[in-house]
Amino acid sequence: MAQADLTPCLQVGGLVVRQLAAQGTPVMALARSADSAAARELAGLANVEVRQGDVRELASLKSAAVGCENIVACYGMSPPRFPKLSDLWTDPFDDAVISNINAQ
Repeated sequence: MAQADLTPCLQVGGLVVRQLAAQGTPVMALARSADSAAARELAGLANVEVRQGDVRELASLKSAAVGCENIVACYGMSPPRFPKLSDLWTDPFDDAVISNINAQ
């Protein structure tokens, strides 16, 4: 699958995956579990490949992104603890991260 986009597969990410796939764009959807109902549904669509990974685990994200030209970040957390995606791979209880969040 060349020139694919890596997109999470739940909620907003799933909508993005479906729209891109319907337009004929090869999409690699990211799922924490390839066995989840959402992942299985998307894997059944033309132009979609589901890869297992977790945005909270940098190594799995790097592995899942191999061969992707673009990454569409559609992730959410409640409550939002990380103002930037890169903050996911830092210690959320580190004083610098807490200061950054409080400054937002």
